[in-house]
Amino acid sequence: MFGKKKSSKVFFRVKDNGIGFDIEEINARHAPEKGLGLAAMAERAKMLYGHFEISSQVNSGTIIDFEVPIDSSPELGVM
Repeated sequence: MFGKKKSSKVFFRVKDNGIGFDIEEINARHAPEKGLGLAAMAERAKMLYGHFEISSQVNSGTIIDFEVPIDSSPELGVM
């Protein structure tokens, strides 16, 4: 994982070379079968007015990118 500041945003990437998964197959599942991990990450990025993206392929690993704005306002609790 790495984090990088880009002007007024922070960009994070988590990458692995694991077994990966089929995103379309996961998205086709009913909510209780999907799990909460990735959904929680996406929701947190959204709460911070950020962007969340995941790419994965079976037998090729996974990359998770998210970007959030840097804001020193106390309402967001981000400094």
